[in-house]
Amino acid sequence: MFLQPFLFYNWKSGAGIGSNMEYTQNRKASTSTIFINPLVTGVTSVGRQKIQLGVGPRINVAAPGGHTSSWGWRAAVSKVEGLRCLTLLKCLTPY
Repeated sequence: MFLQPFLFYNWKSGAGIGSNMEYTQNRKASTSTIFINPLVTGVTSVGRQKIQLGVGPRINVAAPGGHTSSWGWRAAVSKVEGLRCLTLLKCLTPY
């Protein structure tokens, strides 16, 4: 099983801040891993295409046998389409 809830806040300037959690469970081995990923993001353009760039630490809080790594980095690139979404449930008008 894989679960990845997230919560982000974006300002009109295109900057944003948020976090997601990654929970992976191996039912056969009865093991789980949990990562917390806080991110800062920004929107920019490549030609006419809008993209969102994000970077932040990747923190391992639980792993099988207590073998957690101290931390790592996470980077993200997302293509931004014509809708501006402020929450999971409500999308506002096109650009």
